[in-house]
Amino acid sequence: MRESILNYAQNEERSFSSLPFNALDGTILSWLSYLHFPFEKPVLLSDQSIAGSMDTVCADLFGPEKTRKLYSALCSGRRFSGTQLILYSDIMDDELQMQFSASAFLLPDGDLFVSYRGTDNSLTGWKEDCNMAFECPVPSQSAAVSFLKKAAAAASGRIYTGGHSKGGNLAVYAAALADAKTKKRLVSAYSIDGPGFPEEFYSTQSYASVRERIVKLVPQSSCVGMLMNGNEKVRIVRSDSLLFLQHYPLSWRVDGDDFVYLDELSAQAVYFSNVSRDIMSRLTKQQRFIFIETVYETLSAMGFHKAFDVVLLLPVVLAAVNRKIRTSSKEDRPVLEHAADVISRALKENLSR
Repeated sequence: MRESILNYAQNEERSFSSLPFNALDGTILSWLSYLHFPFEKPVLLSDQSIAGSMDTVCADLFGPEKTRKLYSALCSGRRFSGTQLILYSDIMDDELQMQFSASAFLLPDGDLFVSYRGTDNSLTGWKEDCNMAFECPVPSQSAAVSFLKKAAAAASGRIYTGGHSKGGNLAVYAAALADAKTKKRLVSAYSIDGPGFPEEFYSTQSYASVRERIVKLVPQSSCVGMLMNGNEKVRIVRSDSLLFLQHYPLSWRVDGDDFVYLDELSAQAVYFSNVSRDIMSRLTKQQRFIFIETVYETLSAMGFHKAFDVVLLLPVVLAAVNRKIRTSSKEDRPVLEHAADVISRALKENLSR
């Protein structure tokens, strides 16, 4: 039988004192950040206010049925019995180009897990992701630091941070920028196939102070987790899905109380990592900014609000972006043409490597 984190949640009965907090726990709690909790005050994770409104809680979620089963397993099993949701935040601000959500879970042993949501299907959320290529911090990264500080003040135990996709980036950033008292309580920061940072962030003292406590997990054909990867140490997990679907951690292979690990990334993951590195090194921050803003303006003018709609109409979108470049100002057009050429060359050149 091929096991996943769902099987682990259903079958693991040992307490955290018997089996210390591990990568499976970090991945599960990171995934729970995608739930839209009806939060008003601290409640048990199994509270009827959550369990009785799962249609709302799982709104717009990828793979809702497996996530429902995962949630039910956590509530009925012994390991997470008594876990409380003690803090929750959900912010969408189109003007700030900010999509942020975080949940703070108080575990049965008194430890705290602060979980950050990844990117949703909104165009705003994807725009903020792109902004990370030239801006640090973006609004969600700043919000992540503030949320961690507030959550840490509400509990006294050890602290873990974690998140999937963009949420993994936020978990690492919040840990790195935390105040000294919070950082002293920090055990690990889990990045579950989360993207990295602009190169200069890796040379900061803030990052160095938590570098050895970062647990970055990626599937063998990782796309997202290898973006802007600044030579981070990663553990490669075997996934039973194909290509981008490996981003979904419920497809990751589990053996007992840990993941099944591999020694090497696939050729596809190496390709995405090299393409990302080449684009970042060949374009300045200002050039990245101008190109990303132009694409976003084009999509907004076309009336897009959901990122998946862009993917479905990608040929039409690319044609519109090309027209926008050709009709742009004298100042911007050379920059946009250069950026488009850099991206095209990076995609083609790395195919032959």
